Amino acid sequence: MDHQDVDAAVAEMLRILSPHAAEDWTVSAGPLDWTCWQTAAHIGHDLPAYAGQLAAQPTDA
Repeated sequence: MDHQDVDAAVAEMLRILSPHAAEDWTVSAGPLDWTCWQTAAHIGHDLPAYAGQLAAQPTDA
């Protein structure tokens, strides 16, 4: 995994979610207990975490 994978994940998220930007994001995200907004925020928090892990280039994990 490298920065290109993170870039691809961000691009895919934008491709999928952008057409739905004007919709109601307070509804449940499918079968999840989270709302669509909470789910998107969770993904948004994960992507920088993955990028930080890549930038740190750990040698033991």
